[in-house]
Order: sequence, then structure tokens, then C-alpha cells
Amino acid sequence: MTARAEPPVATRATTRLRAPERPWEIAAYLLALLVCSAVLRTQAISAPLWADEGIAEGIASHSPGGVLDALRLDGSPPLYYLLLHVWMRAFGNAEASLHALSLVFALACVPAALWAGWAIFGRGTGLVAAALAAFNPYLSSYAQETRMYTLLSLLGIVATATFVKAFVHRERRAVPVFGVTLALMAYTHNWAVFFAVTAAVAVLLLARRAPDRRALLGDAALAFGGAAVLYLPWVPTLVSQALHTGAPWASAPTVAAPLEVARGLFGGVAAAIALIAAAGSGMLALAREPDRLRARSALVLAGLAAGTLGVAWVTSQISPAWSSRYFATLLGALLLVVAAGVARGGALGLGLLALVIGLWLPQPSASTLTNKSNADVIAADVRPRLRPGDHVLSLQPEQVPLLRYYLPPGLRYADPRGPVP
Repeated sequence: MTARAEPPVATRATTRLRAPERPWEIAAYLLALLVCSAVLRTQAISAPLWADEGIAEGIASHSPGGVLDALRLDGSPPLYYLLLHVWMRAFGNAEASLHALSLVFALACVPAALWAGWAIFGRGTGLVAAALAAFNPYLSSYAQETRMYTLLSLLGIVATATFVKAFVHRERRAVPVFGVTLALMAYTHNWAVFFAVTAAVAVLLLARRAPDRRALLGDAALAFGGAAVLYLPWVPTLVSQALHTGAPWASAPTVAAPLEVARGLFGGVAAAIALIAAAGSGMLALAREPDRLRARSALVLAGLAAGTLGVAWVTSQISPAWSSRYFATLLGALLLVVAAGVARGGALGLGLLALVIGLWLPQPSASTLTNKSNADVIAADVRPRLRPGDHVLSLQPEQVPLLRYYLPPGLRYADPRGPVP
């Protein structure tokens, strides 16, 4: 009697999600993110300007020297306005052209996040960070506004990553890059000072246990000192601004600051909770990794975000300088620490990431971004009745530059304080 062979048992094929590895795969992934991001961030590219945008266009319409003089009455640093001046010379000052400069900076955040996450934590974190930057609703909103916040976000990503590379990973070639980027941040927005203070404290804490303490402190002196020297020419104007400008309508922030960050940077509390859950599960895995350098990097990133927010909050209790728009300063650190956790969160992390992107896809609607002001409608209504030399009175002084933008040339302007030159 012969034994009959059993038929082979069919095995179920298993598939495993594979992240892009080859250069062409990563390039295709990045290109796909940029295309999706550009589509999402051009829904209101031609939206009418509102008061702050009218001020930005008005300042940038002067010569470079005139830009610096005008900023004495505005309270902002000059970098964005000088870049906008050059941009307007090349592409004009139509609404879409003005918004396009912010769009360029927002799109540049995607490859910057890819590089930053990869450089600190590895390829997986870089891929997740790029996806977060591509769909982030904060960047989508300000990509379609003539303000400096997407530029500040881009510089914040680079400054945060180079800080970690320089003072945690101890790659000394990153030291001068961090110093220059920090100076550029300071020339973009005054909240960069809060980031600089937090970063300086972080260096002192790192130096306590650093085996190369003297070299680390020397590198810090080079980076922060170099940034201070680069910023020094602007200090007299900064002092003048502090004495003669302000925002008397601003109020001190409350203890609900974390909720403001959730709404401002992460598109709402639900998305923020999902991101925290995804990042939290991955952070536990990160803490158990034998490579302690990555865990320390994540801790420093979290400290940079929390410290910057804390310094800004305390300072604004004394002199209010608080707005969710300014959270661009924190975006780089938060985006990288969240991406690191998500990348190590396994299936749970990826599932929650997909959920967050799904929550983000209803981006700021075109109607929301186009209803910030009715100055364009009013201007269209009164334009046929205006003649050169007519006087235009605006009861709100900050609206005068916006009215000048939409009304024909040759008019005279005044606000309750008198004529406006």
C-alpha cells in the first residue's frame, strides 16, 4: 500500500506596506505631495486683500529705503517686505501675484520638512514630516495671504533642524547655518526672539552633561553671537518701533494657549488629539530605542516648542504680543516631533496619520479666505463717482492702504487723525 501525497496547503499571500526607498521613488513621492499641496493652496489665490495685506502691499510698493522708513510706523522686521518688493517688481501686484510669494514659501516647507525629519530621525520621519507639511491647514491658509507667516514657518523648520544637528548631534557644520537662519527669522518676525531665548536655555541645559562642554558653548557663542551681529543694524529701528508703535487692542493670552495651538496649527482639537495619540505611541517606542540620540532630539524639539510658547505667553502678560498667526515660530519643532512619533507608531501611527489628513482635507474654504474684507466691493461701487483730487476719509486708519490699493490714483486720503501722506 502506497501513501498518497497530500496536496500542498495554499498559503495566504501577505503584503507589507513599503515606504519609498529609491531616489526616484522619493522624488515621485515628493512631487506628488507638492502637486496635491499646490492644488489645495490655490483655492483662493485670487482672493481680495484685507487690511493687513493692504498694509504689506503698501509698504512693499516703496523703494528698499522707503520700505525701511515705512516700517518705523508698522512694527515689523523688514525681510518679508523687501522680498515682496522684489517679487512685485517681477510679477506685479495683482492679488494672485501677491499671494503667490506666500505660496512659494508654503510649498518649500514640504521638501524642507522631508530633509529636516530625515536628517534628525531617519527616512521614515522625513516622509511623514513632508506629508504633514503638505496638508497642514495653517500653511494652506497663509499660503493665500500676503503676510510673512509661511516664510517664518520655512525658516523655523530649518532653524529647528540645524539647532538639533548642531547642539544635539554635534555636527559643527550646522552651527553657522543655524546662526544665519536664526538671524533671518529675527528679520522676519519678532517672535523669533522668543525662539532664540528658548534655544539658548536649551544649549545651557545640554552643556551640563555634554562631554565636550567647552566646545559646545563655544559653538553656541559663535551661532548666537553671529546672529546678534547680523541683527544689530536693525536694533535702532526696533527701539523706535517699540517707542512709537503698538497694538492697543491686543489682550493678554489666557491659560487656554494649548487649545489655541491645536486650533491654530493643527486644524482643530480633533486633529490635534489624533496627532498626539499617534505621536505618543511612537514616542514610547523611540524611548526604548538603543540610539539615545534620537530620544534626546525628540525631547529637545518638544522643549523648543513648549519653551517658545511659554516665553511668548509670559511676555504677553506684560505687553500683549499674542496671536495664533505667530505660531509659525513653533511649527517646525512641533511638526518634527510629531512626525518622529508617527513614524515609529506602526500601523496605529499610520492609521491616525491618515485620519488626520482626512480631517485636514476640507481646507480653509475659498469663501472663508475671500470674506475677510469688503473694501474691494465698496471701491468698485464708488470708483465711477471719484475724480482726481477727491478726498477719501476712512474712519479706520489701518484701512487707508487697502483703499489706496483698490481705488484709482490721484486721490487724497485722511483718517480721524488728519491727512495721510
